[in-house]
Amino acid sequence: MKKLKFLTILILPALLTFAFKCNTSDSSDDSGIYKGRLYTDNQLKTPEGASVFSQRAINAELLPLIDAGLTRLNQIASSAPNNYTNLAPPSAYNVYLYPRSPRCENPAFLIESQSSPEYDNSEWDKDPTPGKVTICVAGMVVGTNDYSMLVVDDVSIMSQIVRYEGEHLELFHVDRERYEATKFHTATNYHPILGEGVQTNVRSWSQEKNPRPLYRR
Repeated sequence: MKKLKFLTILILPALLTFAFKCNTSDSSDDSGIYKGRLYTDNQLKTPEGASVFSQRAINAELLPLIDAGLTRLNQIASSAPNNYTNLAPPSAYNVYLYPRSPRCENPAFLIESQSSPEYDNSEWDKDPTPGKVTICVAGMVVGTNDYSMLVVDDVSIMSQIVRYEGEHLELFHVDRERYEATKFHTATNYHPILGEGVQTNVRSWSQEKNPRPLYRR
């Protein structure tokens, strides 16, 4: 069975301040390229209280998956060897959904980056123009103080990608030193940051046969 590979990144809240202030009059980008805009046209709550936002109608099947990912995150974070306390409940989280790009092989959307030359013309780069990098990512943190993340709108990876983005958000609040040490991904610094815990068979990208560096958070 083919293993899923996806990228996650971090964008500091200051870089996306404008996105929280936009109205909803702009049209969506059908190419699936994220332009720094967070849509709030539609909003639902998960059973555990997490807020979910999207420009399009929200698939109700996503809601329990989001809760499952955040619940699993807290189970792992509170258990050995992490042993964190004062963890945020699912109701503290804001999950923004972004459509999957047809240009991405796996569930992901596109971002354009001028600050990642190491990915120029790599297998992840979808733009053949030298010096211009367009990368498929499955999710990214868009607000640390308010536990906000942007994730691809896809049922198949929702639980996992929410948990992975949640790792960075939890660490920002409970272990700032570890947060700073793990916010940039490499071939040896990857998800799951907090481990998989026990009784799980989910494999991280680092356990792939041929692991490759992750795009920096």
